[in-house]
Order: sequence, then C-alpha cells, then structure tokens
Amino acid sequence: MRSVRISNTSWSVSGKEVGFWGSENGMGAVKAGAAGIVTDGYCRDTAEIVAQRTPICSRARGRTIIPGRIKVVETQTTVACGGTQVSPGDMVGCDDDGVIVVPAEVADEVAAHARAILLADMRARRKHYEALGIKPDTSVDYEAVEAYYAAV
Repeated sequence: MRSVRISNTSWSVSGKEVGFWGSENGMGAVKAGAAGIVTDGYCRDTAEIVAQRTPICSRARGRTIIPGRIKVVETQTTVACGGTQVSPGDMVGCDDDGVIVVPAEVADEVAAHARAILLADMRARRKHYEALGIKPDTSVDYEAVEAYYAAV
C-alpha cells in the first residue's frame, strides 16, 4: 500500500468548460508521486489520458486550456469537490463507480468496516461463481486480499 499526500488546490476558472487537467500535467503529477487526480472540473486530452493510463476522475471532458483562464488561488486548503468538503489529510478513493472522501479523523475506523464488507462480498460472490460453474477471477479472490492485509 502506497502512502499518498492529498494536494488540495483551489482554482479560479473563467469559463467552466475549460479543461485544466490534461495529458502533460496529469503525467507530471503522477511522476511527482500522485496516485491519481480527482477534480470537480473538466479534463482535456482524454484520448491521451486513456492511452497513457493516467488515473483521472473529472466532472466531464472539456476543451483545451486557454492561457489566463485558470490560475492557482491557494494550495493545501479545504476545498469543495463534487459537493463534498475535502481537507488535506483526508482519504480519497476512486473507481469506475465514483469518488469517496473519508475525513482523516475517521479513516481508520471506516477502513476496518470497508475491509470487512469487501471480504464478505467477495466470499458471497465466490459462492455464486462456484454454484454457476464460473472460473473465479480477481474480483472474488478474497485470499489475496486477506494476504495483502495480513502483510500491512
């Protein structure tokens, strides 16, 4: 498990459809240690983003950046993203279904509950796979998840 620092940045944007995140600055963020990018704004260069496998979750696709339309206002501050407050130190998770923000002060407790739910779900679905004669895949490999957590 990789430790990730959340960088909350407040942006001033003129023209809501302007895509701030693109292939170049997205790769730069990953190179600097980011696990991915979550933005309430727009993303451009989406074909390149997919090809280079840069993990970005954005509100929508947007047009190219126009110099002078976006500027950094402040960093390492509490921001609003998707109608949720996000503070430095909060845990942020994202997958194909969406984004979740867990306040730092309850992250350990939430992680313990989430792990229990995940393992119970994997075990139940594994039984369905077996009953249906489906070859197990990684989505039901609860042994691997248990081994991972045992080593953490």
